[in-house]
Amino acid sequence: MAEYGRVLALIESRRGRLEALEERASRGSMADVIETLLAQTVGTVRYTVQPYEFEAKQVLERLYRLELQRKLDRAFWYYFATGLGGIAITPLGLRVVDPKRFAWDGDVDDPVRSYRVFEVSRDQLRGLARQLRVEEHEAEALALSVEGERVGVVEVYDHDVRHWEYCLVDGERVVARMPARWYEGHYLLTGRYRPRRLARATGLEGFPIGVTEHSRHHADYYDELYEATIRDTMQGTLLQAYLPGIDDEARERLVRNFRVVPLRQPQPAAFPLKEVNLGTVSAVRQQVNYELGMSSGAIGYARGVPMDVEYATEAAMIGQNAQVRVSRWADYHLQFVERVLEGARGYWSDLPLSLHRHFFKVGKWWYGVERAYGDALRGRQVLVMAVSLDFVEQRQQTVVLLSLLSKVLPALGGVVDVQGLTVELLRRLLWSHGIDPDEYLLSGGSAYSFLGDLSDGMAGDLSAVDGSGGLGGVVGEVIGGGAVGGGS
Repeated sequence: MAEYGRVLALIESRRGRLEALEERASRGSMADVIETLLAQTVGTVRYTVQPYEFEAKQVLERLYRLELQRKLDRAFWYYFATGLGGIAITPLGLRVVDPKRFAWDGDVDDPVRSYRVFEVSRDQLRGLARQLRVEEHEAEALALSVEGERVGVVEVYDHDVRHWEYCLVDGERVVARMPARWYEGHYLLTGRYRPRRLARATGLEGFPIGVTEHSRHHADYYDELYEATIRDTMQGTLLQAYLPGIDDEARERLVRNFRVVPLRQPQPAAFPLKEVNLGTVSAVRQQVNYELGMSSGAIGYARGVPMDVEYATEAAMIGQNAQVRVSRWADYHLQFVERVLEGARGYWSDLPLSLHRHFFKVGKWWYGVERAYGDALRGRQVLVMAVSLDFVEQRQQTVVLLSLLSKVLPALGGVVDVQGLTVELLRRLLWSHGIDPDEYLLSGGSAYSFLGDLSDGMAGDLSAVDGSGGLGGVVGEVIGGGAVGGGS
C-alpha cells in the first residue's frame, strides 16, 4: 500500500506542471514549432519484413496504419511537449505512455520498475481480468468487491526480471502477476535530465526536459509581443462614438480597447485611424523568431516562414546550426521506431484470432476473421529502412531560394520570365519526390493564373512566402499541405 501511495502521490505532484506544458505546446508559435519538428524527425516511416513476402508486408502495413501510427505520433508529441513519451506493449495491448500517469524507480533512461496508471469501469474490469488470464470466479469476486463506477489500476513493469503486476490503486488487491514476453515492456523516449536542485519544489525532480520547456521563454515572448502589438495598435486608435446608444458590456469593451471620444448626437461610430510605426516591433519579432528556431531546431525556413537574411551563405549557416539538433533527434527517433515496430510485430504474431480487433483482406484471405495476423508475420523480422527527411529539407531549401530570389527578380523585370521560373522550381520539387506536378499545377488552373499576376508588385508578394498570399499561397498549398509531415 505504501509503495503505490508513493507512486500516486508523485504522479499527482507533477500533473499540474505537465498539463501546463502540454497546453503551451498546443497553441501559438510553440504548436507550430512542434508540428515542424514532428515532420522533420518522424516524417514517413519506411519499413519492410525479412524475409520479404508481399502478403506479410501488406499485413504489417495495415496493422501499422490502423493501430500504431497515431500512437507513435502521440508519443513523439508528448516527448517534445514534456520530455517524456513512449509506447507500452502490454498483455492488454498497445498503449501510449501518458507522462501525467507515469512514474519510475531509478533513472528514467534505465529504470528498475515503471508504473502506468489508468482507469476502467466496473464492466470493463471483468474484460480486463479475462485478458490477464484471471480465473472467471476470481474475476467475478473482484468486480463485486469494487466500489463506485470507475476504478484505478496500476500497471507495474519490472525491467530487471521482465515481470508484470496489475493491482487496484489501493494496493491491497492484486489483479494479476505474470512474466512478460520478449517483446513486451514500456518503450520510452526521454529527454535530458533537469538539474535536480532546481526542481524539488515542483515535483518534477529528475523529470526530463522537453522542447516546450527548453524554448518556452522564446515562444512566450514571441506570442506576447504579437498580442501587445495588436492591443497597442487598437488602443492607439481614436474612436468617436455615441455611448448612450451602446449597452454596458459593449461600452466597457470599447473603452478598454480604444481611446473613446463621446459624441453628443446619435450617429455611426467614426474611426480616425492613427498611423502606427511597426518597424521596430517587426525587427524584434525577427530576432525572437531566430532565437526560437535556434533553441528548438525548427527554424523559420523549415516552418515555411522566410527569415530576414541578405546572403545565401548566412541562410545556409542558420540551417546547418539548427540541423545539428534535428539530426540528433532523427537518429534517436529512428532507433525508437525500430524497437517499437519489432515489438508490435511480436505482439501481433502472438495475438489469438479471438482477440483480433481489425479485419481486412490481403490477397484471397480475410485476416482477423479467417486467418490470424501471425500466419503472415510469425518468424519474420521488421526492418525500418529510413525516417524520411528529404521532403522537409527540400521545402526548406525552396523557401530559402524563393526568399532570396524575391530580392533579385524585381530588378530583372524585363529579362527573366518570372512565371516560368517559379513554376519550373515547383515542378522540379514535386517531380523529385515522385509527384506529378500536373495534379497540383494545372495549366490554366488557379495556380498558374495566380502566378501570372506576380509580374506587378513582385517584391511584396515573393518576400511574404508564408502561405498567406502571393506565391506563399501556392507554396503553402503545394509544399506545406498533406505531402509534408503527414505520417506515412
